[in-house]
Amino acid sequence: RKQAMAWAKRKIDIDSEKRKEAWRKEEETTKKLEQRKFILEQMKMEEDMRLQEELEKIESKTKECQERYELYIIEKIEKAREKHSDLLDKIERAKLMQVSQSTARLENYINRKSNAIEEAKKRRTEQIREMEKKKGDDFDKRKQRFLQNL
Repeated sequence: RKQAMAWAKRKIDIDSEKRKEAWRKEEETTKKLEQRKFILEQMKMEEDMRLQEELEKIESKTKECQERYELYIIEKIEKAREKHSDLLDKIERAKLMQVSQSTARLENYINRKSNAIEEAKKRRTEQIREMEKKKGDDFDKRKQRFLQNL
């Protein structure tokens, strides 16, 4: 019976040691898990910070690109306005040139007609003089014939 008691006590001690060992291992595992959890949380915080920084960089670049694009659009609009203005100026100059050319052609036409009229007047005056001279010559000839016939 003493042996059984000793064996039972030994068995209890062994079980107690095993439980203590299991408890110690469980505590170690818990500590390791808590350490891992802490490390993972730190890594998560670092990753979150890194991602936040990247997000801020991307937002900054996006804003910068948007500003550059807006400036580009403004430049394009200004160039288009200048080109439009230049085209309007060219159209206006072309219209003025066309009007001045038409005016010059009209003036040339009027001058040619005026010159033609003057020439026609001169020819008519010359013809009238010749006719009057001819009439005068005819009159003189008839007068001489008349006088000769007398």
